[in-house]
Amino acid sequence: MYSDKFKQTIIREWKELGFTHFRETIWTSVLQQVHLVRIRRFFKENDIKNVDISIVIPSKNETPNLKWTNYYETSGQCISTLRECFIPANSNNIKLTFCYKSEEEEKENEIQTLNVVNTLRLVFGVTIARKLLFIRHYSTDNNEPIMHSDKAFSSSFDIQELNMFNNPDIEGLKVLKIPEEANVLLESAFTQTFPRERFILLWIAFEVIINVFYKNENNGKKREKYFKNEIKSDIINEEVKRLFSVRCEMFKEGKVKSDKEIESAGWSLYSAIQLCIMGDCMQRDAFIKGYENTISNKKIKN
Repeated sequence: MYSDKFKQTIIREWKELGFTHFRETIWTSVLQQVHLVRIRRFFKENDIKNVDISIVIPSKNETPNLKWTNYYETSGQCISTLRECFIPANSNNIKLTFCYKSEEEEKENEIQTLNVVNTLRLVFGVTIARKLLFIRHYSTDNNEPIMHSDKAFSSSFDIQELNMFNNPDIEGLKVLKIPEEANVLLESAFTQTFPRERFILLWIAFEVIINVFYKNENNGKKREKYFKNEIKSDIINEEVKRLFSVRCEMFKEGKVKSDKEIESAGWSLYSAIQLCIMGDCMQRDAFIKGYENTISNKKIKN
């Protein structure tokens, strides 16, 4: 399905324009060969100059789609392993190849893949690129492409130790009812593989939960009232403000932080949400102190 013929054609056509590094992505699609000229015109009209598109259809069930599966050993260790399944023969797919003039340029434009795909989905329909099946990277100097479908990634939520606290015992904690809408969002957040999607869902769930406490204030006032007046912690209130800035950069400005930075923000946001469902008790007091220490230690390291 994805023989070196495709790679050599791309290299030959794009090398003359100064492109040397390539990110090839395969998506399930209903797009037909006859439509390609219109998509290419769309790229030209919108100054998308470094993307090649074609239709690929495997003739046999021999092209592997590699998926990472996480599981736990009896010791609690999180293990990531590759699971291989095959892309169906005669299935219709599109190949989008992103071309760059250096390895650095490719790394700086990682978000471009999603940007172009979502632009196509919003203009032509979601089924133009429904599901990502396959990614590989290659260059004019590298004859052995690096191939993958998923990134091997164990998040803080995958390797989290259980909260089996003592003095006071965690099982004595009093909890508040989680709003129905927040339950749906939290379920979606905890099943996400990658940190950006999880952070967005966690933030919306956070807003839903805070809204239960103060319905007649704007969101900023609600958060400040809760963490300054109810939790009585300036440290945590400032941390929530920082998380709000991360949220604004993503939601309003379209700025995307690195996986490491957003994973850290998501982990801190998870702690803030934990506090929001805790009633006034000794266990909550202990959690507040622990969260404050984590925030303070992180500032010292940074």
